[in-house]
Amino acid sequence: MVLNLTGLVSWQPNTWPKPPSQWEPQLADLLETIFNDTMLKELENVIGDVLAQNKSLAYRGHVIAIPLFCAVDALSCYASEKTVTRRTWWLWGPRRLRENVERRYKKFIREHFPPVYRPFAKRIYKLYRNYSVHHWHFFQVAIQPGNESIREENGIISFGLLHFFAALKEAARDFFTRLRSEPPLQRAALSRYSELYELAHPKARRRTR
Repeated sequence: MVLNLTGLVSWQPNTWPKPPSQWEPQLADLLETIFNDTMLKELENVIGDVLAQNKSLAYRGHVIAIPLFCAVDALSCYASEKTVTRRTWWLWGPRRLRENVERRYKKFIREHFPPVYRPFAKRIYKLYRNYSVHHWHFFQVAIQPGNESIREENGIISFGLLHFFAALKEAARDFFTRLRSEPPLQRAALSRYSELYELAHPKARRRTR
């Protein structure tokens, strides 16, 4: 089977082509297009609009930070072979669900982000990702609007949003480069794509009505 990209609209999952029964190199190109068009370019556009209007991300920090941390979540799902999905969530208790998300999130940072971020993977997940998504504010860490590199001073981690976005783009490039040659990543990506395809496919929607 060869992927048919005719009619693809990357931000509309119901236009995504049917997944192949086994890995095809073209799938890496498809996934990279989907993530670049629907995630990285959109984030870049929003950041650019804010900078053009305000000259800074100050007072726009949480609005930018939350989708950045969610983007790591989305990418990490394609890099882990044990992703919990709608099909399998009922087999897991809430604690194991959280552990699965945390495991793949930290793994993605440690394996794909620039080296300077890797020692902070656990705290990025717990103190940035969790607090921003569930509580909006940050209570034990700091975030800045500029291009400041991640660092720890007096026990407090901080980094600039622009620096984190650059790190995210570098992590995505690293992931898609390795995806083209590493079978474990290929199995994980194909599995995740296949599961999401079923959620968006018209037949799946009819089953849930």
